[in-house]
Amino acid sequence: MEHMTKVLSVLREHELYANKKKCSFAQQKVEYLGHIISGEGVEVDPEKIKSITKWPKRTNIKEVRGFLGLTGYYRLFVQNYGAIAAPLTQLLKKGGYKWSDEAEDAFERLKKAMSSLPVLALPDFNQPFEIETDASGYGVGAVLIQAKRPIAYYSHTLALRDRARPVYERELMAVILAVQRWRPYLLRGKFKVKIDQKSLKFLLEQRVIQPQYKNWIAKLLGYSFEVVYKPGAENRAADALSRIPAEVELKGLSAPVTVDLELIKKEVHQDPKFQKLMAELRELEDRQGSKYSLQNDVLKYKDGLVITKTSSLIPTIVDTYHNFVVGGHFGFLRTYKRVSSDLYWEGMKVDIKKHCEECLICQRNKLLALSPAGLLVPLEIPQAIWNDISMDFVEGLPKANGFEVILVMVDRLSKYGHFLPLKHPFTAKVVAKLFVREVVRLHGFPLSIVSDRDKNFLSHFWQELFRLSGTKLNKSTAYHPQTDGQTEVVNRGVETYLRLFTAGNHLPYYPMAIRPFRQLTLWRKRNEKLSPKFCGPYKILEKVGTAAYKLELPHTTTIHPVFHVSQLKKLVRSHENAQPTIQHITEKFEWKTVPEEVLEYLQNKAKQWEVLTKWEGLSLHEATWESYEEMHHLYPTLHFEDKVNLKGGSNVRPPIRFVYSKRKS
Repeated sequence: MEHMTKVLSVLREHELYANKKKCSFAQQKVEYLGHIISGEGVEVDPEKIKSITKWPKRTNIKEVRGFLGLTGYYRLFVQNYGAIAAPLTQLLKKGGYKWSDEAEDAFERLKKAMSSLPVLALPDFNQPFEIETDASGYGVGAVLIQAKRPIAYYSHTLALRDRARPVYERELMAVILAVQRWRPYLLRGKFKVKIDQKSLKFLLEQRVIQPQYKNWIAKLLGYSFEVVYKPGAENRAADALSRIPAEVELKGLSAPVTVDLELIKKEVHQDPKFQKLMAELRELEDRQGSKYSLQNDVLKYKDGLVITKTSSLIPTIVDTYHNFVVGGHFGFLRTYKRVSSDLYWEGMKVDIKKHCEECLICQRNKLLALSPAGLLVPLEIPQAIWNDISMDFVEGLPKANGFEVILVMVDRLSKYGHFLPLKHPFTAKVVAKLFVREVVRLHGFPLSIVSDRDKNFLSHFWQELFRLSGTKLNKSTAYHPQTDGQTEVVNRGVETYLRLFTAGNHLPYYPMAIRPFRQLTLWRKRNEKLSPKFCGPYKILEKVGTAAYKLELPHTTTIHPVFHVSQLKKLVRSHENAQPTIQHITEKFEWKTVPEEVLEYLQNKAKQWEVLTKWEGLSLHEATWESYEEMHHLYPTLHFEDKVNLKGGSNVRPPIRFVYSKRKS
């Protein structure tokens, strides 16, 4: 009567009236918005449940949406509602409606759960509340409790980006979501939060908090609560809400690799250690505390399928997860996370890390985020002007009075320079005459010259000239311009100077004639953006100086074999050579294209013959169609007679009918 008096007093105070016909007094239970409220607590109206249990099987997406809408109204009473209804929720996505056995099972389980809903206790705001939370790799769950009776259940499915978070962050997210969900219950007084992540117990006691957690913790300000550690074995209600029951047999892996499940089961069952473990699991009544589980006689570790550490499938599995297109040749950590989400074996971290380090494609194409190797070896300090000089060419300039090259010579002590014009083609003899006339005439022969490995500086004439004059020639290592950094800086200054003073004096543009037909053959140049960062592997022959090494390169290459140590990378292991090597690269690091054989021919729409050409050093799928006339003109030694009739084919080309090869001399 005390509560009734308060209600009527408030109505009278605000001049509000109640319809007597719609009022009931001294009732043991009251029906309200599909719920039955009584002294026991709150329960679902049985009449509403009948319509759910008799709900017909699906016919279209509209009926599935209606079924989820009605059951979702009572999700407060259903433990693990989000996990049970997840397969049905997936059907509502655009283009995702496909009724499966998994959806059928979820439909029946949800109807069964609705037929046996619990009675939730009514909250007493004079008594303290408790929250039990937990998080798994799929979602978070929580239970609002008072006097050891549940008041409400809550579950939330994690998005893909949240599933990748560490366990610490997921557990913290579960606490924040639960507190925000039951904010009206918790603002009135102090409450307890029970978790199974011990590190979170001291969350609010920390003086220094990482920046990414500050915004999360700010959402808990204004609440008075105590964090209590409760091991997962005791925190079963929230634990069940956060975890999806693993009742579906593993049918496939998220990778293009064939896994023989029967072979895995056979290897596991023959392993003495796993035999003993499976026997213990069969005898256990409560397996909550174990990370291992048995599902359809298949052993699992957490959510991963267990295989033996000596399984013959391990090399294939790791190779696929790392090397295949979906693997992306990622590093150890990302590859390990992908593999461990589906599989588990002892020592898998060591195996995966070893494979990633030894991958030859990764070694060739990835750059290390480290300082360049080798110690700095400075040049000798010059003692007098024009005793030690450096020289280089600036090429690629527009013609001016026939000149298009600048010979740059800089004194290493005074930094004074000479800039002499040259015309293409020029030889070492021409450069030597210019050097004697403009430099030796004024300053005499130097004691040393630092230059790159230009063909003029490597000629016998050039070397003999300075041998007779007593000048020491110091040449930079291949692809290491830092050796002659002084001249490179001067070159950049010259180019900037010319660029600035010719900015407004470009030649006028004239219209050009365009060929009205498609060009059939182009020079095939390797795309530098996607070219490998390293070539090899090659054997080290000797150490040259303090920071350079001489390599054993193929005899067909034209690159100088001495390289600075910063341009080299140690090979972890020798794999099968799956990529072209340095023998197909010129001095300018351009790809040499030599046809190896002609695979097929056809006549195009212009009635011109084309041939399918395989290029030396490239794989078969990189073969291209080229003009027969152009190929015959450029490569007259290529033999165009039928050699063999092949019937094979692939997914990138039709079956080969005719094969032509280079005529043997």
